[in-house]
Amino acid sequence: MTFFTFGQQFENSISNSKFSIEEESFPAFKTYFDYKPSYVEKGWWKYSRQFGKPLNMRKYYQVTIPREVDGTELEFVLYSKPVPFENGASFTLAIDNKTLPSEKQEAYLSQLKLILMEFKRYFYLEKYEEQLSEVTKLAEKNGSLASKLEGAPREEVLGELQVLTKEVDRIKIKIMALQK
Repeated sequence: MTFFTFGQQFENSISNSKFSIEEESFPAFKTYFDYKPSYVEKGWWKYSRQFGKPLNMRKYYQVTIPREVDGTELEFVLYSKPVPFENGASFTLAIDNKTLPSEKQEAYLSQLKLILMEFKRYFYLEKYEEQLSEVTKLAEKNGSLASKLEGAPREEVLGELQVLTKEVDRIKIKIMALQK
């Protein structure tokens, strides 16, 4: 039986960045994921649909978020792009600050950083829960198999079950840390 561990580790480091589209540059924040850009893309699409209207612009994603200000609706736009980086992806999230009131730009940038942090927590929490489900199913399968075996094969399966149980505990700790 083959067993593998999940090495992905959540880190909440976020840095200031810039995001350029053609000739324009926008303020942005950047973070890193231990997953391929395609996974991050799908996660962002799912997450951003909860509060905005995402649009795949092929080279980047654009999410339009409607806001009501003083009885009038003001839309603002986010731009994002995951790109390959080492064994995962870097993810940049920017805001089109050209249409925002200048006195509120700092507040919007703070909100942008919060959106990125929340997306990253959401993404890793979902991935850890998928891993937990997968390892739990494998542990149940091994438990069932162990009850049918005897001797050395049973001991081998019980040893694997013990490793799986430790992995379940490790993933649960990661989930609890993200939920705080």
